[in-house]
Amino acid sequence: MQRMGRTPSDFGLAVQSSPGLLITSRVKMRDGIELNIDYSGSGRQMTTLPWNIEKIAENFDLTSNFIKNLKKESEGHSIKRDWGKIPFPEPVGIQHYKQTVEKSYIWEKVGYNAIIDYLLAFNEHPNSIFNAEHISKYITDAVGQNYLKEWNVVLLGNGNSKKDATIGGKEVYLIERMPSGDSSAKESKASFGAIWDPTHEALDIDKEDYLKAWLAAEKNKSEKERNTEIKFSQEIRRKRSPNRGVILIYPLVPVIREIVKREIKTDSKDFKKDLWNPFKRNIIRKHKSIKEIDERKPLISIALSLPEISDHVSIPYVGNNRYYEEEYGRTN
Repeated sequence: MQRMGRTPSDFGLAVQSSPGLLITSRVKMRDGIELNIDYSGSGRQMTTLPWNIEKIAENFDLTSNFIKNLKKESEGHSIKRDWGKIPFPEPVGIQHYKQTVEKSYIWEKVGYNAIIDYLLAFNEHPNSIFNAEHISKYITDAVGQNYLKEWNVVLLGNGNSKKDATIGGKEVYLIERMPSGDSSAKESKASFGAIWDPTHEALDIDKEDYLKAWLAAEKNKSEKERNTEIKFSQEIRRKRSPNRGVILIYPLVPVIREIVKREIKTDSKDFKKDLWNPFKRNIIRKHKSIKEIDERKPLISIALSLPEISDHVSIPYVGNNRYYEEEYGRTN
């Protein structure tokens, strides 16, 4: 903070609290907000990642070893689902919906200790709000109440890039994600708007629960005019056993926005249409050599799908206003 000429109020800070223990004096706590972090029924994705070559390599090697230690996958290298007849909104109507995710793998009933160890060893960027430490503590507390003891691990490798990579002995195609405007080589930060595909959360759900979640989501959409994918994801988490979490691992093409701008010359302000799409089509998918990409191993991003837990499982924390805004929206 001193090097950057900033104060603690410029950062999202939180400290775990403990009964009977004051973090600091009550006077100094004037900017603190007491809160309990509850991840029940939530989805978390790591959208801010290190751009540092060594840290990228460490995360890649960590993930390779994690996958290797899981032994034989339960399903892969192609994941196929036949969801049956799904009532899509008009004018589409009822359609027989099938889903195939190539170059992808599932490991079922993985112990929680392996998940916690993996999360805690992962190199997060300082600006990341994923917060593997908080989530690991939540998992530990949930396990103490007989929840989240088993996990399904999904390695997604169905990328349109067709750039090959091998992770823990499993062949994948790297996934393309559009870099955000705050990605920066100077800050050694790769940043993305979103990582996961919401349909991937449902890969460990049976056909009956999938249909129930779909119908509930459509009902909620008509009543509240909410985003269907978000509501569908929430319904999927409600269908999953409270003893089972899902971790989704995404190997990404390593790219930040300034590389795209340098390679695609245009004055257009429409980054997706006039820069990112041509970059994908003419550079990534044609496997053209870019030094900053070639010298890096694939970026690894993580997403978690956590079931709803009826009992109260949360972590008591005291955070400043900035932390509260980042996690929950603006304070009043």
